[in-house]
Amino acid sequence: MLKDTTAPLIGTLNLLHMCNNHYTILTHLLKWPLNTAAF
Repeated sequence: MLKDTTAPLIGTLNLLHMCNNHYTILTHLLKWPLNTAAF
């Protein structure tokens, strides 16, 4: 019973972590050209 609820929970956390990493990478990629254009 406990295993059935923890597996989807871990999967959701992993997915959120992955999305967060992609978002961070995207913001860095967007910030870099903006910073270079500013200077």
